[in-house]
Amino acid sequence: MLAYFSYHTVQGDRGLLAFARLSQEVERAEATLDELRTQRLTVERRAGLLRSNNLDLDLLDERVRGTFNLLHPDDLMVLTPDR
Repeated sequence: MLAYFSYHTVQGDRGLLAFARLSQEVERAEATLDELRTQRLTVERRAGLLRSNNLDLDLLDERVRGTFNLLHPDDLMVLTPDR
């Protein structure tokens, strides 16, 4: 009887090995969550600069030029190879 309970304490569905595996999954999920939170904060900060009450003209100019592939006549374009 002791062997039965000892085996299932280690190998069972709720045993020590399952607990270790689930702990690793939780750590990976938390790392992914932290990464996504950082990305979200970055996007929110950039979007906040585009609001009408706090409009950053440099950022707006950058987005317009990137979206429409436009250059000012005085601009210098430097082509780099794609990575």
